[in-house]
Amino acid sequence: MKFVLSILATLFLFANNSTAQPRELNEVVQLSWANPAYTARSMAVGGAFTSLGADVSSNYINPAGIGMFRTAEVIYGPNFSFKNTASSYLGNAENANNFLMEFGTFGLVIPMKRTLKKRLSYLNFGLAYHQSSNNNLRRSYNGFNQETCCYIGGFLPDIGAEHQESISTKRSQFGEFVFSIAANYNDRFFIGANLGVPRYSFNQEYRFSEIDVDDQFYLSAINIVESDSIWSVEGAYIGIGINAKLNKNVRFGVSIKSATYFTLFEDYVFSLIESYDDGYEINLGDPLEEIEFNLSKPFTANAGLSYLNQKGFIAVDVEYQPNSRYRYSDDSGSELDETTYLATQNSLIRRELRDAFNVKAGGEYVLAQNYRLRAGYQYLMSPMQDTRELSDQHVFSIGGGLRKVVAEYETRNSVFFADAALVFATYKNRYRPYDFPPNDDGSIPSAPPIVDFTYVRTNLNTTFGFKF
Repeated sequence: MKFVLSILATLFLFANNSTAQPRELNEVVQLSWANPAYTARSMAVGGAFTSLGADVSSNYINPAGIGMFRTAEVIYGPNFSFKNTASSYLGNAENANNFLMEFGTFGLVIPMKRTLKKRLSYLNFGLAYHQSSNNNLRRSYNGFNQETCCYIGGFLPDIGAEHQESISTKRSQFGEFVFSIAANYNDRFFIGANLGVPRYSFNQEYRFSEIDVDDQFYLSAINIVESDSIWSVEGAYIGIGINAKLNKNVRFGVSIKSATYFTLFEDYVFSLIESYDDGYEINLGDPLEEIEFNLSKPFTANAGLSYLNQKGFIAVDVEYQPNSRYRYSDDSGSELDETTYLATQNSLIRRELRDAFNVKAGGEYVLAQNYRLRAGYQYLMSPMQDTRELSDQHVFSIGGGLRKVVAEYETRNSVFFADAALVFATYKNRYRPYDFPPNDDGSIPSAPPIVDFTYVRTNLNTTFGFKF
């Protein structure tokens, strides 16, 4: 009987509690917190580029900014990321590190001067491709627990020291191709539109083990492996934006990006092996699950204000993300009946997620004719209602740039430029590796231990380009 109860209890404890958030929220949280580093210049000033323009990042942030270009420009810049993850579990501290190189951003802008139109000064075109993996990480924790994770027959046995350990890796990749068009009216008012085609993938492997160190329990070890892979095959959005020069120093910008509709595929495997003192082992896991579903990522909106003069600029942006409006649906595109699986996840999103207002600010100082210094800050609200599960994120950045004329012509010059940004981000999250059902008498058992994580990410973003 104990053997049967152990199986049922262990399945209940780990079937839905092995990840930081419920498994169904993984892709939602990843997409909500993507925060791509489009160009080094935009990241150095905290991403506050809605009202500025004349940067390849405008393809994504506010397409109206493409209208500010007067010369053609091509850029490319890889990014480098280092992340440290510190954990605290049952009084034991641990650190894990990972480093990666990202493709970064390639972009091209082609301006077309309109000499026959009195009001329309330029009609410009831009395209760009960006790929980032900002949410990649490796983390681990371990500790000695005086109670087992196996809740048996309505009571929690006190069986001496149990060594509990976990190692998990997350790999996400966000790629986005965008095409933009923008019009420049008298160099005072700009309007633009874009079409974006994003691609997303997410892979996670989670391992948890418990070993009966004192050999006081018939269950000598529990080993769990959970593997989750998600990737998109379709997705698109459209966006519009405006930018206006209120006077020679002040600019104002607004942009909105439509909802993005993804078709996602998921492969999920759950393996749970119980080992007994007599050498017997049993695998209680689930076979491979292959799932296809749709996800609607809600619209986002940006508003920005900036002040510019000959010595540089300062800028502030506010971004709105209605995270509670993420929705799963079936192949028909409609939300499923409330009794179905995806509708249950939509209820979970409405209950667990919150809308976010992100604030971005930064500035640039012209140190000399060909040199720039930059700094910025971002406050990114957590998409989770309970910020103990996932805290708000603070992002600090510094950077610089140089310009050099490489060829001079009668009407224009060809200019090489290089920009770099060093970006520091920190946030926290916590969760319980497993949970307990109520006791047989309906009372609530003591809460399982909590894992606390602290993440510190350092990114080096680079951009190299030519104006011609």
